[in-house]
Amino acid sequence: MAPGRDSSAVLFFASLFSHAERTRVAVVTIDCHAPYRMAARVLFPNALVVADAFHLHRRVLSALTQVRRDAWNRWRRRRRSLGQVFKDARFALARARDSLEADGSRTGKRQRMAVFDATNLDGEFGAAYELKEAFRAAMAIGRSGDTATFNAALELYDALCRGSGIAAFVSVAKTFTDWRTEISNYAASGGASNAFAAAIIHLIKNQKRQAHGYRSWAGFRGQILWAFGEVVAPDAGEVVVLRSLPRGQGASHLQPVIHAEPLNWKSSDIAVCRA
Repeated sequence: MAPGRDSSAVLFFASLFSHAERTRVAVVTIDCHAPYRMAARVLFPNALVVADAFHLHRRVLSALTQVRRDAWNRWRRRRRSLGQVFKDARFALARARDSLEADGSRTGKRQRMAVFDATNLDGEFGAAYELKEAFRAAMAIGRSGDTATFNAALELYDALCRGSGIAAFVSVAKTFTDWRTEISNYAASGGASNAFAAAIIHLIKNQKRQAHGYRSWAGFRGQILWAFGEVVAPDAGEVVVLRSLPRGQGASHLQPVIHAEPLNWKSSDIAVCRA
C-alpha cells in the first residue's frame, strides 16, 4: 500500500527492490493510467506491461451505463413507465449473457426479461449491449493466449465501436487505441490481471467506508493490518488472525517474514508486529 496515484507512488514501491530484482520482473499489470505506464517502463525495463482486464471491462461497462442513462432520460419524457424499463435492467447489464441465461432462479428470470425489454425498446441501447458482449468475447480470446486472433478481434471491436456512432463507445475505441500495445500484451502474458489485487482493494475500501476516513496515513495502514494481518503466537508458534486478538495484545505477537520456501521459525525470521 502506498499513498497516491502518480509516478511517485510507483517509485516508492519500486524502491523496495534492487535494480537487479526489478530487471527480473517479467510482467507488470496496470490500469489505464498514463503515469503508471511511464513509470513501469522505466523502473521495470524488461517487463511486459499489461492493461488490466478488470479496468478494461469497467471502462466498457461505464460506456454502457452512460447509454442506458441517456435512453432512460429519452423514454421517461414520453412515458414514465417506459423509463423504468432501463432502470430495472441496470444490475443485469454487468452480468455475462451466458451466465444470465444459465441462471434458473427467479432473479435470473427477472433480469433476463429486464434486459430483453430494454434492448428491444431502444435500438441504440441494444447495440451498446451487443458491443459490451463483443468485448467480453474478445477478452476470452485474450485469456487463451492466442495473440494473433486477439489482435484481430481488437481491430474488429474498434471498427464496431466507431461504426456504431455511439459517442460513449467511440470514446472507448479511442482509449483502447492509445493502449493497444498494453491490451495486446494481455494475450501475450497468458491473461495476466490484477484480479487478486482488486479483491484485496475491495476489502480495504470496505474498511475505509466504515470509518468515514482516517486522520493519518499511519492510522489507516494500522487499521488495515489489524483487519487482515496474521501474526505468530510467541509461545505456541501458531498463526492467528490479528483482529481475533483483543486490542493492544497484537504487539506481544510476532509477524513472520515471507520467504519463497517453507522454513522453521527462528528469532532471525520474525519481526515484532507493531500494529
